[in-house]
Amino acid sequence: MQPVQQQAGARPGMVLGIVGLVLGIISILLVWIPFLDFLLGGGGLVLGIFSRRQGSRGFGLAALIVGIIGAVLGIIYTIFFLVVTR
Repeated sequence: MQPVQQQAGARPGMVLGIVGLVLGIISILLVWIPFLDFLLGGGGLVLGIFSRRQGSRGFGLAALIVGIIGAVLGIIYTIFFLVVTR
């Protein structure tokens, strides 16, 4: 078996940035589901940070921004949900 080689144009943190970006977008789309949106946004935020540390500037920054937006919207909606359902 031959070892898997990395593509010439792929940077090490690019996959983490793409996954973080997808998690952030899903967290924004599912903002109406309490707790889940916060977890997905937080996951996108963490993956965005790791992606930036591994050298992926564009996708890492996009994942970071979208993850922050998703996490903040998730916190706001979760607090709203907990207050209204009391």
